[in-house]
Amino acid sequence: MRNPVGGHVPVAGGLATTGLAYARELGAEAVQVFVANPRGWATPRGNPAQDEKFRTECAAESLSAWVHAPYLINFGSHTEATAEQSVLSLRHSLRRAREIGALGVVVHTGSATGGRRREVALAQVRERLLPLLDELTHDDDPFLLADLGLRSVLRGARRPPQAGRLPGHLPHLRGRARPGGSRRSGADPGPAGGDRG
Repeated sequence: MRNPVGGHVPVAGGLATTGLAYARELGAEAVQVFVANPRGWATPRGNPAQDEKFRTECAAESLSAWVHAPYLINFGSHTEATAEQSVLSLRHSLRRAREIGALGVVVHTGSATGGRRREVALAQVRERLLPLLDELTHDDDPFLLADLGLRSVLRGARRPPQAGRLPGHLPHLRGRARPGGSRRSGADPGPAGGDRG
């Protein structure tokens, strides 16, 4: 069994109306969408009619749907406002993913900023991220695909078909309910850094 092929689809004009029309034009088997401005903190409610149409048509066409969280998210930021907005933004993405029937949410958790050590930032990522994982209590909650630099974690109420075991190199998530698995990216990203403060 191979992985489905798809792409990021535009949603201006409606998730189903614009996004699925574009997916059909591509012949996509999977789609990824933003449910909020990828470069902003706004958390729009969405359009219930478009949500239902998107969910129904994806199911009818066996189209795998995924949400990408906004790029501004940085759970490792030294700025309290950024860290808190990151929590609110990811919570919104997870809620909207469930509403549109998406299988998961992709989030880049951020990086150490303000001259702090990577270990300090990772501890903060854990502190901010784990309560959000504890909120995933429904059988149809989406998976959370979290990019932790060198590590990627699949987590959700349902186990993805290709998921392996939670390896020992992710002790900061050990003991959390129902981890789905993980994969190494294979490339060392180098020292922590970045400009998402």
